[in-house]
Amino acid sequence: MMTTQRMMLGLSLLLLLALVGCGAGTAAPNGPTPADPTLPPVEQPQEAVPAPITSELPPEWLDAMIADLAAQQGVDPEQVSLAEVEFVTWPDGALGCPQEGMFYPQVLIDGFRAVLVADGVEYAYHGDLQGGFVYCE
Repeated sequence: MMTTQRMMLGLSLLLLLALVGCGAGTAAPNGPTPADPTLPPVEQPQEAVPAPITSELPPEWLDAMIADLAAQQGVDPEQVSLAEVEFVTWPDGALGCPQEGMFYPQVLIDGFRAVLVADGVEYAYHGDLQGGFVYCE
């Protein structure tokens, strides 16, 4: 009879552990959850939106853009000036200047839009906050 009681106690403990283990799965998952197929997809912004950044461009970034434009246009860098700079958040890695056949990271990128002037003509440069930039026609 003592053996039966021990067996019942052992089975009861196993059942209790199994129930406790099953209950642990009711908590919210730690990782990402699948998207609800009934919700409409979230659209990414197509235009750059202003970012809350108020500082000026580092001089070495501006110097690099001026040197690039001067080389492209065949003018003296002293004839190139900064007309405008605006800090923005780009919708993807194309920095607002996608090129056909290229693939870009689909993440928001804080950056800037700069307008340089050479011989009275404005030229747009778009960049990120790591110092990378592209001439944007």
